[in-house]
Amino acid sequence: MPIISEGSYQPALEDSQQVYVFGRYLGDQKLLVLNNFYGSEAEVGIPEEYQAGCVLLSNYDDAELTEKVSLKPYQTLSILVK
Repeated sequence: MPIISEGSYQPALEDSQQVYVFGRYLGDQKLLVLNNFYGSEAEVGIPEEYQAGCVLLSNYDDAELTEKVSLKPYQTLSILVK
C-alpha cells in the first residue's frame, strides 16, 4: 500500500506523552495512525473525516470509529480514508 511508505507524514497530538498519532497523505487517500504506548487506556478524539473510514489495522478486534476512541493498553489503530 503506497500511502504507508510514500505518503507525506504529518504528526498530530504532539503534546501527548501517552499516545503517538500521525497522518499520512497520498493523493486523495488519508491514513491516521494511533499508538498507545502505555498499559492504561487513553481517550483520543477522532476527526470527523476519519469516523467513516475503514480500520486498516488494529491489534484489538473490537475497534469502533466514533467521535472519541478509547485506545486499550498498547493498542495500535490505523484508519484509512479513500
